[in-house]
Amino acid sequence: MPGRAPNGKTNQMNRRKVLECMTWAGTGVLWTVAGGIPRSLGIIDEAHAAQPDKLAFLQISDSHIGFDKPANPNVIGTLQEAIAKVKSLPAQPSFAIHTGDITHLSKPAEFDDAQRVISTLGMNVHYVPGEHDLLDEDAKLYREHYGKGSQGEGWYSFDANGVHFIGLVNVVNLKAGGLGNLGDEQLKWLADDLNGKSAETPMVVFAHIPLWTVYDKWGWGTDDGARDRAPQAFRLGDRPQRAHSSGDAKGRRPRCLSHRDGNRLSATRTGERPLARPDESCR
Repeated sequence: MPGRAPNGKTNQMNRRKVLECMTWAGTGVLWTVAGGIPRSLGIIDEAHAAQPDKLAFLQISDSHIGFDKPANPNVIGTLQEAIAKVKSLPAQPSFAIHTGDITHLSKPAEFDDAQRVISTLGMNVHYVPGEHDLLDEDAKLYREHYGKGSQGEGWYSFDANGVHFIGLVNVVNLKAGGLGNLGDEQLKWLADDLNGKSAETPMVVFAHIPLWTVYDKWGWGTDDGARDRAPQAFRLGDRPQRAHSSGDAKGRRPRCLSHRDGNRLSATRTGERPLARPDESCR
């Protein structure tokens, strides 16, 4: 989509250009589930003033360990700073979820560095992969590090304090510019997993790419996550909502997105701020 630069020239904007001006570092959002309703307590700094009641969990994303370009030449340092802020919270989250792109190029040293740094959180962390975590042959490194006990390419579910959490994988065989995909095997597993769950069961669903369509020209959506393909108990409403997020240590824009419908929450990551007009994201 064309955008208008300050000098009056029209510049063509696309997903790759936005990714180039994104911060390749993790974000941190604190969530709570109270009265069966998931809600965000805000970014890490804002969460200092909030008192989570009952279940609280942390979401981090896009740590991209191994990235060293000018946008953020010290991603490990940025992640460590975010972790230090989490550890200084007056009330610690029960656990964390990482919504993918743990590493930048799926190299063994990147997975090792990520594990070393994230382990300093001192809490259980549940992972789903981003496309950057599946670049090695047969995507075996991600599964070796984080796939134990999961199904298929790494999907799984667990329960905490009466809330049902579902980690989905929608980045396998991802085409450049194409939408994410869950696949028939994962959708069948999801239907079986949700069998018997009542409409009153609070659920948190997390994946790397949005499970609804944010902007299809950039691949920000999941082609079989639509209402007519997903199991009935999984379907969300029609209106996506931004989640608060920490951006990076320099205060740049956030990259977490959420979609809530009553007691159903879908948490994921995305690019910078544009939802309605992606062409404006780097202005």
